[in-house]
Amino acid sequence: MADQLKTQALIKRDGKKDLKPSSVQVLLREDGPLIVYLFPKTAEITWRDHRIEFGAQVGRLKFTQAFAADDMMFRGKLEL
Repeated sequence: MADQLKTQALIKRDGKKDLKPSSVQVLLREDGPLIVYLFPKTAEITWRDHRIEFGAQVGRLKFTQAFAADDMMFRGKLEL
Protein backbone atom coordinates (compact mmCIF):
# COMPACT_ATOMS: atom_id res chain seq x y z
CA MET A 1 0.00 0.00 0.00
CA ALA A 2 2.85 2.43 0.81
CA ASP A 3 4.28 2.11 -2.71
CA GLN A 4 0.94 3.01 -4.26
CA LEU A 5 0.52 6.01 -1.93
CA LYS A 6 4.02 7.17 -2.86
CA THR A 7 3.07 7.47 -6.54
CA GLN A 8 -0.05 9.48 -5.72
CA ALA A 9 1.45 12.32 -3.68
CA LEU A 10 3.46 15.46 -4.43
CA ILE A 11 4.46 18.91 -3.31
CA LYS A 12 3.98 21.74 -5.80
CA ARG A 13 5.91 25.01 -5.74
CA ASP A 14 5.46 27.88 -8.18
CA GLY A 15 8.05 27.82 -10.95
CA LYS A 16 9.79 24.67 -9.69
CA LYS A 17 9.62 20.98 -10.42
CA ASP A 18 7.10 19.01 -8.33
CA LEU A 19 8.54 16.99 -5.44
CA LYS A 20 7.66 13.33 -5.04
CA PRO A 21 7.97 11.59 -1.68
CA SER A 22 11.10 9.52 -1.11
CA SER A 23 9.10 7.14 1.06
CA VAL A 24 5.71 6.65 2.66
CA GLN A 25 5.06 4.94 5.96
CA VAL A 26 1.69 3.56 7.02
CA LEU A 27 1.54 3.30 10.80
CA LEU A 28 -1.28 1.20 12.24
CA ARG A 29 -2.73 2.76 15.37
CA GLU A 30 -5.68 1.95 17.60
CA ASP A 31 -7.65 4.89 16.21
CA GLY A 32 -6.87 4.01 12.58
CA PRO A 33 -3.93 4.16 10.17
CA LEU A 34 -1.59 7.16 10.06
CA ILE A 35 0.12 7.93 6.75
CA VAL A 36 3.50 9.70 6.90
CA TYR A 37 4.95 11.15 3.68
CA LEU A 38 8.71 11.77 3.69
CA PHE A 39 10.27 14.06 1.09
CA PRO A 40 13.97 14.30 0.21
CA LYS A 41 15.90 17.07 1.97
CA THR A 42 17.99 17.60 -1.17
CA ALA A 43 15.05 19.40 -2.80
CA GLU A 44 15.08 22.40 -0.49
CA ILE A 45 11.97 24.42 0.18
CA THR A 46 12.83 28.07 0.86
CA TRP A 47 10.98 31.21 1.91
CA ARG A 48 11.14 32.28 -1.75
CA ASP A 49 8.69 29.49 -2.64
CA HIS A 50 5.94 31.57 -0.96
CA ARG A 51 3.15 29.06 -1.68
CA ILE A 52 3.64 25.35 -1.17
CA GLU A 53 0.88 22.86 -1.95
CA PHE A 54 0.74 19.23 -0.81
CA GLY A 55 -1.55 16.89 -2.70
CA ALA A 56 -2.27 13.19 -2.30
CA GLN A 57 -4.76 10.49 -3.09
CA VAL A 58 -5.69 7.70 -0.67
CA GLY A 59 -8.05 5.28 -2.35
CA ARG A 60 -10.84 7.36 -3.85
CA LEU A 61 -10.14 10.31 -1.53
CA LYS A 62 -8.15 13.16 -3.12
CA PHE A 63 -7.00 16.12 -1.10
CA THR A 64 -4.74 19.16 -1.29
CA GLN A 65 -3.53 21.64 1.28
CA ALA A 66 -1.74 24.89 0.50
CA PHE A 67 0.75 26.47 2.89
CA ALA A 68 2.31 29.92 2.90
CA ALA A 69 6.05 29.90 3.60
CA ASP A 70 5.61 33.12 5.59
CA ASP A 71 3.44 31.19 8.07
CA MET A 72 6.26 28.69 8.67
CA MET A 73 8.82 31.23 9.87
CA PHE A 74 10.28 31.01 13.38
CA ARG A 75 12.81 33.55 14.60
CA GLY A 76 13.39 34.71 11.05
CA LYS A 77 14.08 31.24 9.60
CA LEU A 78 11.87 28.85 7.66
CA GLU A 79 11.10 25.84 9.86
CA LEU A 80 9.71 22.73 8.23
